[in-house]
Amino acid sequence: SLIEGQPYTLQLAAEFQVAPSSGVISVPATAQVSFLVNERPRSGSFVVVPEQGQFDERFLLTASGWEDPDLPLTYEFRARAYGRSESTFLNPTLPLNTIKDVLLPAGLGSQASRVELTATIFDSLGASSTSQINATVVGPENASVAIESAGQTLDELEERGLGSVDDVYVSLGFVAGLLRSTDTGEIPAAGATPRELQLRGLGILADAVEQHFVSPQLLDSQTTTAEALSTSEGVGASNASSETNVILQIAQTTLNVADAILVNAAATSTTTVTDDASYGGSSLGRPPAEALTRAFSNVLDLGDAVTNTSAVAQDIGRASQELQRVRSASLLVGQEAEVLVAKRIINVFSLVNFLAAEDYSIEVDPPASSSHELRAQLNLSDSFLIGLGVDRFEDFLYGLISADDQAYSQTVKGEESQQDESTELTETRNLVTGV
Repeated sequence: SLIEGQPYTLQLAAEFQVAPSSGVISVPATAQVSFLVNERPRSGSFVVVPEQGQFDERFLLTASGWEDPDLPLTYEFRARAYGRSESTFLNPTLPLNTIKDVLLPAGLGSQASRVELTATIFDSLGASSTSQINATVVGPENASVAIESAGQTLDELEERGLGSVDDVYVSLGFVAGLLRSTDTGEIPAAGATPRELQLRGLGILADAVEQHFVSPQLLDSQTTTAEALSTSEGVGASNASSETNVILQIAQTTLNVADAILVNAAATSTTTVTDDASYGGSSLGRPPAEALTRAFSNVLDLGDAVTNTSAVAQDIGRASQELQRVRSASLLVGQEAEVLVAKRIINVFSLVNFLAAEDYSIEVDPPASSSHELRAQLNLSDSFLIGLGVDRFEDFLYGLISADDQAYSQTVKGEESQQDESTELTETRNLVTGV
């Protein structure tokens, strides 16, 4: 790797041979380029005030004293409760060094209510430094308080409207965190249920995705919010028979949000921000793609009301395929597969034969009926599945994504025969996400 702040010169030497009647003549040529490796911002601090507080308190985050000759500097702040996978992007549209009066996600009691705060500081050329600190954010004392606060936050957000972009996603992330804590106590008999509040939050998110402008940073916020609002983990138990319709609406609204995000991402031109390899040449980076994949997995976790509905499974397959199409600009020339793993989904993109030790293999065979290049079968080892924590193979949605609608293959466990491509998919658990 190159050393920051050091000058380098790269030289290319080539030789062109010609063969005139008098014999072979070598014509040498050289070219060189000199450059200085950019240094990342340094020497700054990152603080939160207060360092400890209740879930409904407002916090102040400040990154100060960061130095770099390549101005201006921009700042990104994120918050993640320990024990949770998703983080909240606190300032997707206002990259200033201070955030005032911001709600942070409530910490988990099992994790001493700790919340990880991350500040990333960028110079004008894209070099970045990261600083992390912890805050203590004590969650609601019981499910009733959590539900009441979530409902009140949604009420206030609807009253304020969607004009303050950052406020929308921070508030929705805050609500998602509260709803995930409602398994800590008895759900009140009266008033909205956690599922109903989830659906309400997803509806606001759908409106926001439709109305707000598009940027890589905002796509990041939208995908992580979709993931957080669609989860079943930690959401209080509900009467499945009475909430079947709500659950189906949660599934469909989540997929509608995903569709809208992917349409926006596909229509957004790449910028200097998206030159990073993690973006795959698109405006949608790998972390947001992973968040969407987890949102699809969350939909499958909603239960039989969803997984027994073929339309939902087909929508997941179509959206998963579109996800990798959006991501495919630079992946098409890559030599490695991109694998996005969630609880119930493995989403793979590859144009080459690929073998990863004992984990999985991708076999490529172009179909004669297609003008596209890709057809693949994904084979997963038992050790790989066990490592993912999959209890029963048949409960795991697995497959591949390709750039060709016809280019897919279905895998089955062990020595079970593989179904023909023309066979109708009757079990949504056997869905291949590239269909």
